[in-house]
Amino acid sequence: MKFGLFSRRFSNACKDISIAAASLCMSLSLSVSSAANLDPLTAADTQFLIAAARAGATEISASQDAIHKAPSSQVQEFANQMLADHTRINEELKQLATTKNITLSDQPDGLQGATIRKLSTLEGKDYERQYANDIGVTAHRDAVSLFRNASNSAQDPDVKAFALKTLPSLEHHLRIAEELQIKIAQ
Repeated sequence: MKFGLFSRRFSNACKDISIAAASLCMSLSLSVSSAANLDPLTAADTQFLIAAARAGATEISASQDAIHKAPSSQVQEFANQMLADHTRINEELKQLATTKNITLSDQPDGLQGATIRKLSTLEGKDYERQYANDIGVTAHRDAVSLFRNASNSAQDPDVKAFALKTLPSLEHHLRIAEELQIKIAQ
């Protein structure tokens, strides 16, 4: 009799443990699948975000300088537009990166920083020509290429949507930079 009672209690305890273990496993499984839904970005998507932030930081820094250094109102107006547009774009980019747990720099990279330092040594029309060439045209060609590539090949839908949304603005910037470059050369 004692053995039967013990056996029943042991059996019930095992059932309770099994139910608790199953509940724990299901809970852990849900936690793991929720974490897996965060889907880390591919290396290429991450590199795009980093490169886009640095390109934007370059535009912002160089355009802040151009507003004060450029003697012509045409270049100052272009720089004001670049400052406003790239500040807005970089804010959207930072918000996207935050949702993806990516920390972005708000500083140009080494090569871009060297371009800004080179610009800082120039004055007058020389400054304007170099700004229009390096920041207006060359930097925007690079940015259009970067964003076009991401709009075609980004794996993350949010990253792809950001690239697609931003690309027309960058293409417009390139067109007006090319026009500015021609006007300044005359």
